[in-house]
Amino acid sequence: MDSSFLYFTTSRNHDGTAITGHLLTLGFISYVVKPHMQKIYGRDLRQEAGLTKFIKKSLPPPAKELQQSVDRVLDETRHFVDDFVEADRSKLVAGSSSMAKDTTALFKKYHRGGQLNAS
Repeated sequence: MDSSFLYFTTSRNHDGTAITGHLLTLGFISYVVKPHMQKIYGRDLRQEAGLTKFIKKSLPPPAKELQQSVDRVLDETRHFVDDFVEADRSKLVAGSSSMAKDTTALFKKYHRGGQLNAS
């Protein structure tokens, strides 16, 4: 089965993992892939693929309304996250630097004889 589908189960852990995976994928596309493609193709980059345009045009009116409202929510969420990251960029950079130092210290602490010691 394709891992890009979201499956709801009776396990909260599985649901949380699936939702987190989808959110991380969307974040990766928004913050890594899209800027990369814009850098390479500039203004020639299409906002939507041909298949996406075709599907949107062929949707019945209730589905179009739902799709537009979901797009609005996603856009508002993306703008909120962009503003949050921009406002706290220095804190995030400082946090990632200290996290890297902490991780290095932990590896040095537990590294013995070329292997990690789990005890």
